[in-house]
Amino acid sequence: MGRNFYFELVSAMKITIIVLILFCVCSCRVENETKKSGDLIGLHQLLIKFEKQENQYGYPAYAVEIYSDGSVIVQNRGGSLETKKAAVEKSRLDGLSAEFDRAGFLNLSGRYVEGDNCKTIITHEQTVTIFYYGGGANKTIYHYLGCQGTDETEGLRQLEKGLEDFIRTEKLLD
Repeated sequence: MGRNFYFELVSAMKITIIVLILFCVCSCRVENETKKSGDLIGLHQLLIKFEKQENQYGYPAYAVEIYSDGSVIVQNRGGSLETKKAAVEKSRLDGLSAEFDRAGFLNLSGRYVEGDNCKTIITHEQTVTIFYYGGGANKTIYHYLGCQGTDETEGLRQLEKGLEDFIRTEKLLD
């Protein structure tokens, strides 16, 4: 093994050490930024995502994302994919959060589909996925709208109706 080999080995080790240092610095910085954004309400943090899938009868499919700073992103998935941005007032966000609290959303099961938390099943309905971040916790619920017959599914239906009323009132979907 010649002198050239050791020179190349030392050079490769130096480069590896520099890359590791940069990686550590960058990941520490990202971790700190993530912690800060989770602690500060008012930043662009996802609060609510309401997504409705299309069914075989062609009912509209769309997703609405509502952020803590009042910004809203709407994806209309009918015919063509269309994305629209809007904004809502803080008082409206507070009203939506209150609806989630009234429904006890964070304490509900994560799935309401045939075989999970259903008393009655009606076929050919749409499926809704709802994400909510509130009070430092978050939850996602998957709800087949044909899953009915319990207090929880009725509470979910009322919450979903409230979200759809909000979407119509704010004219988020065309």
